[in-house]
Amino acid sequence: MIDDTRSHTLLTASSRDPEYADLAKKPAMPKAEELPASIKGIAENAKVKQAWLVGQLIAKRAKAQGIAKVVFDRGGYIYHGRVAALAEGARNGGLDF
Repeated sequence: MIDDTRSHTLLTASSRDPEYADLAKKPAMPKAEELPASIKGIAENAKVKQAWLVGQLIAKRAKAQGIAKVVFDRGGYIYHGRVAALAEGARNGGLDF
């Protein structure tokens, strides 16, 4: 997460973080009928689940720093698959896009 006005990194999250391992032990994603359309049908993919959990971790860390509202820059990538899973995981974790 970056503050563009100051060109400053506020926080990072990765599937290699020790905190990620704790999240991965719990049931990761909501039931299929509760999933957003952008990731329905691919939610069982391991990389999609991983992206969802990283989104959850980002949301957790952002809320701990008092950040609630963000802008999601997908960097030119199409909003589907892992990109969508990361965003939806962060939304589900409480971030407002």
